[in-house]
Amino acid sequence: MFGDNLKRIRKKSKLTQSELGNMVGVTGAYIQQLEKRRKSNPSLEVIVKICDALNVLPWEITEGDETMSKAIVSYITSLSPEELKESKNDIDIQLDSLTTFVKTILKEFKDLDLSTKEFNDFSLIVASWLREYFELTTRAKIKELINENSANKK
Repeated sequence: MFGDNLKRIRKKSKLTQSELGNMVGVTGAYIQQLEKRRKSNPSLEVIVKICDALNVLPWEITEGDETMSKAIVSYITSLSPEELKESKNDIDIQLDSLTTFVKTILKEFKDLDLSTKEFNDFSLIVASWLREYFELTTRAKIKELINENSANKK
């Protein structure tokens, strides 16, 4: 559940509850309440700030927590068609950039005589770069949409 995931990921990041709270703009006591399930409905903005501080994506921290997952899905489905189209276009542009990047790498390395193990190792490195890039850009886009949505409500 969310509280258990939060605690596990926070500890893995070697942060105290107070340190994470300071990074997010809440108290360490609030983080403790989330971890112990005394508070169960943090705002989506707080979830995104926690994810940003811990360098994880929202679905990683809400995994196994149906209520939290539904809240994120509910937020995404509340976006207007224009916002969704803009997000899709941004993702398409990112995927095009990634495709070009991979093609460039493969072109540079196609003439090398790599053993199967070397090629597999290289493939894993490239895959991890791509995953990290996509996660960072996805997190940034989610944060941007939430900030825009918050500004529009004010």
